[in-house]
Amino acid sequence: MILTHFILFLLNRKDWSNLFFVILCICSFIYLYLRGTRYLLGFFPDLEWDFYSKFLFAAAFSYGPVLFLFNHYLYPGLISKKICTIVKIAWGIFVLSVLIFSTSFFIKLLPIYEILIFPLFLYVLVKSHVAFKNQKKGSLVTLIGMVILIIGIIIEILFENQILPITVIVPSYLVF
Repeated sequence: MILTHFILFLLNRKDWSNLFFVILCICSFIYLYLRGTRYLLGFFPDLEWDFYSKFLFAAAFSYGPVLFLFNHYLYPGLISKKICTIVKIAWGIFVLSVLIFSTSFFIKLLPIYEILIFPLFLYVLVKSHVAFKNQKKGSLVTLIGMVILIIGIIIEILFENQILPITVIVPSYLVF
């Protein structure tokens, strides 16, 4: 999927939604590969935990804003440019905090990020529904995908905060 959408972006550089979908897939890959398991540490045992955590948190902090920007470029005009600017600034602040500060600092930002991301997800869901009602091309598939993805992300947040009492979670929502 990453290669396909990257080629689509290269063929039509005016359609930024393909590029943000590629970034979304890369963030998903990094997060799923690094979260909960220590594959990277197995391959690179000398890798410092702080460096490892920076990759994980940069991917986690990027997911919501990239999903938002994907929808912004997929359905131009539906999403407020002011909100888009706010999202870009907030995204920059969160990712810069990961790059600049130590793990002990930016790990404290995760609950704040999770609280801020819920209204953003609801906004994206509402705008995806508006696109569907306006019969935009591919909007039904996007709407269904957004619902499944957002439910999956909510389950993931509840699991990570030990609110959802399950022992194993498979991010099956990413299959869609």
